[in-house]
Amino acid sequence: MGELTEQVHWAGPYSFFTGYCTPNPSSVDNDGITNVTIGTINNTTTTELGNYGDYTALVTDVQQSISVDLSVTVTYNNYNVFAWIDWNNDLDFDDAGETYYVGEFATTGVVSIPVPAAASLGNHRLRIGGADSGLGSTIPSDPCYTGSWGAFEDYTLNVTPPPACVPPSSLTASNITSSSADLGWTAGGTETMWDLEYGVAPYVPTGTPTVSGVTNPYNYSGLTANTTYEFYVRADCGGS
Repeated sequence: MGELTEQVHWAGPYSFFTGYCTPNPSSVDNDGITNVTIGTINNTTTTELGNYGDYTALVTDVQQSISVDLSVTVTYNNYNVFAWIDWNNDLDFDDAGETYYVGEFATTGVVSIPVPAAASLGNHRLRIGGADSGLGSTIPSDPCYTGSWGAFEDYTLNVTPPPACVPPSSLTASNITSSSADLGWTAGGTETMWDLEYGVAPYVPTGTPTVSGVTNPYNYSGLTANTTYEFYVRADCGGS
């Protein structure tokens, strides 16, 4: 009998990922990134070896479908600051929806990061990087940056299930007149009623609705001309 032979050919180039790249800026302005705050993480730092800080032992919980604020503080001139999150845990930050622009600033910048509803439960790496804005408006859009005048830090986000009642989002005001406006929003789940609290800006919510059980949109009337108002929306998912 003859022998059956199978031959497999590999076409290069190819590579195997064994871990995350390590950014290595050649220099840093003053202390670079000096504080990162997100969830329960509030980490104040100074210049790290290699201008990179591995703080992945610091973990904060985030929920699917819920946005979380990331605050970054820098020292020295204007820094362009980006954040990356490896939502699919493939050891890189190259996929769509994994890059966030925190901003260009000399003190503190804040960005709201929406946690994808499809993000897998468990730990995901968060990388934050900033560099002197004089080097170009997109620096350091590369999470593996090895240029000059930059600083990078890594943290861990632990994704947990969404709450039973997801908050609404994308609040809008339209059809504005001198005495009324239509308030709208995007439902966070299957709820059909909402509670509203509103007042003259700056308004601090109390948690007690101004009106309850309203539908979307809601016509807010009785306004005073040339006055700024703020409103808050809470989903009514039944029960308590």
